[in-house]
Amino acid sequence: MQSIKNVIIFSGGNIENPEIIKNKLPFDSYVICADSGVYSCEKFGFNADLIVGDFDSADYNNVVNLKCAKSSEFIKLNPVKDDTDTEYAITLALKFGAANIYLVGGLGTRADHSLANIMLMEKCFKHNCKMTVINENNTLHYIKNSTLIIENTPHRYISVIPLETAVISNLGFLYSLDREELYRDSSRGISNEIIDEKGSITVHSGSVIICESDD
Repeated sequence: MQSIKNVIIFSGGNIENPEIIKNKLPFDSYVICADSGVYSCEKFGFNADLIVGDFDSADYNNVVNLKCAKSSEFIKLNPVKDDTDTEYAITLALKFGAANIYLVGGLGTRADHSLANIMLMEKCFKHNCKMTVINENNTLHYIKNSTLIIENTPHRYISVIPLETAVISNLGFLYSLDREELYRDSSRGISNEIIDEKGSITVHSGSVIICESDD
């Protein structure tokens, strides 16, 4: 398969208002559905290129009849496995050479799955791939020793959550930081706000999750 730049992965986690998210997704993307994520794909009106899963949360006989699945390739997984369906989909996207992965959903009622999906952003970073986790109220990024520019965000709050002790600077925010340390056992980086046309966050050392959020 030729290298693919953008991959959208629909994971579990209910999305009630896809229109809120659609404009964040590149339409020239390869689309993978992880198990019940196929129902979000159907709701978004996308066509799935590939559907993977052990189909413990989506009925395979129902999925094959969905409009979004009509021309899809299927990979049925053994339910006895070491990785989740979502991680399997991400691993495939990395093998395809994806430069950007957009994980839609992935944040739901299961805290274990939500945390695992967030941490998979680090796996993508190690493969020179930027993964963004998106649902209706949140857009999450993983940053390590680099700068993130946030422009025209519809989200009110910007939070920096360190995964280890991190040295942070920012510009264009209500609460400024200038090479200050943030710690994993502190909530200091929560709920900042952009006050200029755009904001920038620089991670001089360490790694962080940056979360754009609404209530």
